[in-house]
Amino acid sequence: MKRPFLVAAVAGLAAAYLSIYSDRYIVLLAGIIIMAGYLIFYKHSKTPLFYILFVLIFPVMVIRTEYYSRGMCYQGKLSEDCYAYVKGEAASVTRGDNSYATKLNNALLIPDWQKDDEKGNETVKSGIIIYSQDSFCHAGDYVYVKVKLKDFEEPTNEGQFNTRAYYTSAGINYHGIFNEAVNITSRAGTLKAGLLNMADAIKNVYDNTFTEKNAGTMRAIVLGDRSVLDDEVKEVYKKNGISHILAISALHITMVGMSVYRLLKKFIRMIPVAVISSIIMLSYLYITGNSVSAGRAVIMILVFMLADVLGRTSDGANTLGLAVVILIIINPYYISNSGFIMSFLAMTGIIFVKPVFSNKETVMLFFKKKKTDSLTATLVYIHVIDMLVTGLCVQIATLPVMLCMSGQIAIISLLLNIIVIPLMSVIMVSGILTGITGLISMKAALWTAGAGEYILDLYSWLQYCT
Repeated sequence: MKRPFLVAAVAGLAAAYLSIYSDRYIVLLAGIIIMAGYLIFYKHSKTPLFYILFVLIFPVMVIRTEYYSRGMCYQGKLSEDCYAYVKGEAASVTRGDNSYATKLNNALLIPDWQKDDEKGNETVKSGIIIYSQDSFCHAGDYVYVKVKLKDFEEPTNEGQFNTRAYYTSAGINYHGIFNEAVNITSRAGTLKAGLLNMADAIKNVYDNTFTEKNAGTMRAIVLGDRSVLDDEVKEVYKKNGISHILAISALHITMVGMSVYRLLKKFIRMIPVAVISSIIMLSYLYITGNSVSAGRAVIMILVFMLADVLGRTSDGANTLGLAVVILIIINPYYISNSGFIMSFLAMTGIIFVKPVFSNKETVMLFFKKKKTDSLTATLVYIHVIDMLVTGLCVQIATLPVMLCMSGQIAIISLLLNIIVIPLMSVIMVSGILTGITGLISMKAALWTAGAGEYILDLYSWLQYCT
């Protein structure tokens, strides 16, 4: 079995999907078929019995999905006056137009109502967003508050957006209206608080070095903060099919992680470089909100660095399978999350579709990879064309799902993405250098902000021209 983690990923995805959307007897039948199929394969291939552990992910995921679903036991059963106590760490505090939204991941929900046959009053763990008129804590604080517990809305008409399904797929099963604070424990001085304070300082740098519109865009691209993103920019990016660059994704994490790793590897020994790069990536993942696509990228890069340290090569498909297994164990409902689906399909395009168009001798089947001393020729014939091929393969892999999700696709987005994706590395470098430089000297940050400013203006010009 060459790719056991890919097999485990398929078994895990099947288990999660059937456990959520099918009856139990179908889950049992599928489990029997999978185990019988593996035993037949084992008998004829003489694969070591050890590999059965990767197939056993199916029953493990069935149990995990059942356990995880307990946190959703109150969905559809809450009345107007259902109060609950919430304990947990504030992952983020976002300021809206008229209120604050405090997000808690994996918080403890303690019902404050009389037990009845319909609802029960079991204490559960779940993600929750708490809305309040004023801010009652800072990100990173441990909170113990009382809220009016509410459900997210389900669609009432066919084709309407399913808010409940969307938030459930992101691990947020409920939202609440802040009632009173029982206890707020400040985590000031901790590493997490320090990281969040640094992120706030970098946001201030962007506000002082970019134009108002581009500052909001840069905050969204580099730090995942969309609270001040211009509504017009958001709509135009969405209309032209490039709104994905406004969300922290695998592309951003890969640029940060691999750039740091390759740069430091030239000056420091392998193991310290891997440790430093891992810490930087995990810290960046934390301050940008732990999105599922970014989490996938971090897992794959960590595996790549581990293989590099051990003098081995990592198989892309196997590593992708490992990332799938880890993420669906954390949250089985990721299988319906658009970020999860698109991120893994994009990698599927790169791993499986790209080799169809390119090989060791040619790029795009027509352009031969020439060995030349000319830096310009190397850049044009290999790197630029290779980036275009990569973008095309990602589009091919994700196009069917994009059509299913939105029912339409802007043809111009295919062309815009070919321009946008390669230039994203320049924007990221400009944004990161500006943020770090601005913490030392705001005047110096104005110089590094130039490239990012011009490219964002170019994006706006291209979109308005279409």
